Amino acid sequence: MFYNCLKYSVFVCLFLLTCNVASAQVDNDRLSAADSLCMVALDHTYHGRFNESNAIFDNILSSCKLSKEGKATMYGLLAQNEWLSGDYPGYYKYQKKRLKREELKKLEMQKDLSMQPVETLIRPDEDIRIGYKIDSLYYEGEFKGCEMRIPTTIGGKEELMILDNGCAFFSLASESFAVEHGIKPIGVKGKAVGNVDKVSMWIGVADSLSIGSMVFRNILFTVIPDEYLQNPVSKIDAALGANIFRLAGEIRFDNENRTITFPYKQTDATESNVTINASGMHLTDVAIGNDVLRFQLDLGASSTQLTYNYFQRYHDAIVSEYSSDTAMYGGVGGVATEQVYRIDHLVVKACGGQFTKESIKISTEKKANESEVYGILGLDYLLSFTHATLNLQKMYLEVE
Repeated sequence: MFYNCLKYSVFVCLFLLTCNVASAQVDNDRLSAADSLCMVALDHTYHGRFNESNAIFDNILSSCKLSKEGKATMYGLLAQNEWLSGDYPGYYKYQKKRLKREELKKLEMQKDLSMQPVETLIRPDEDIRIGYKIDSLYYEGEFKGCEMRIPTTIGGKEELMILDNGCAFFSLASESFAVEHGIKPIGVKGKAVGNVDKVSMWIGVADSLSIGSMVFRNILFTVIPDEYLQNPVSKIDAALGANIFRLAGEIRFDNENRTITFPYKQTDATESNVTINASGMHLTDVAIGNDVLRFQLDLGASSTQLTYNYFQRYHDAIVSEYSSDTAMYGGVGGVATEQVYRIDHLVVKACGGQFTKESIKISTEKKANESEVYGILGLDYLLSFTHATLNLQKMYLEVE
């Protein structure tokens, strides 16, 4: 959220411009091989295979004579992989290799994170099944969405927490929740990019958080003042973010019985259909008509919707065929109103399933946390199927 993300394509271009081989004459074959290796490594990164990606970057560092800038590029790629995988000591180690001392001083929060105990999961050798609750949100009698909550124990207290992989990198808590449940602050304060606006935040750590008989240790939270989370559209007290999904691995949803299972023996053969970008967003391909577009997969979003990029791409058709409206949206940073267009119904295909979305909203405003995506694949998509399996270690979602 506060991380200054570096784009993969920029890294690759910079690498190719600064890679020098040992011989006086440029060895095109070796440059071509390094280029190919980079693309393979980045594909591993996209699909969350960070160890495989790091091994390739290490190989390039050891086998190709690089300029100072080329080495810095490789260390930047390695640092990015460590950040995305939650290895903050590794992230800071590689940043120290590539940044000047005055630049490194700007990473005070990341330095503090690098000195924290590693986030871990302790779990029994058995399946863990728990019930979930759907909280419906209303404002002045109008339905505004819903949240999936699961029972947890944190700070010795039982709480229902939102399940939200859209909280990139860390889980999320309001300041009052953090104080009440012993989430301890670490490091300096910063800014978080929210749904509506940038807001003040600090990073905290929970010594222990339990889901059923699973015990998560040293879990990191982005902590935000209550006034930036409590609004007419969303009432966020605490959410289990991407770090919990990454540690837990496979999650099976039984929407008929409203239960979630964390299986001890996880699926091996499923092909990846979810990727991760430098901002920690989980992305998947969605078919709408004859087009296949990249959407953010976000269980913290109540409804599947189309973003500003979709509006821009199909602007003339949207303006001529559909009527405009206003809609309230909210989340981290407060609440705001924007002009939108609505399609009466739209068939959305993704991850092996098909869903007809009624009255889908098209946003006309570009939001900071949407970047390259054409839509948000929300909680309503997952809930429209009897069963779903999500694994953000192996990067796949299957619905049936």
